[in-house]
Amino acid sequence: MKDLSASAQSQRLLAYLSDPQSCNHGINRFEAEQLLTICHLARRVLDLKQSGYVFRHCNEVSKDLAGQAHRNIRRYWLVGRMSPIQSVENL
Repeated sequence: MKDLSASAQSQRLLAYLSDPQSCNHGINRFEAEQLLTICHLARRVLDLKQSGYVFRHCNEVSKDLAGQAHRNIRRYWLVGRMSPIQSVENL
């Protein structure tokens, strides 16, 4: 069974989005739940943003695990990480 702690979920998300095979594809909430056992993707992205990581996103229509289409599902891509100096300048 996977570790379901917030920090473990964030680490799985970082690893997935840093992988050259998946980084161009990004990830949405349904994929995060299915592939990485992350139940609240937006919160994990916020946690990582607060640690200095930078993301881009777009909204899309996506199907859930039951095949039901949903509008305005956010897909995230990892852009990089701000240096500590950049982080301080943004305060």
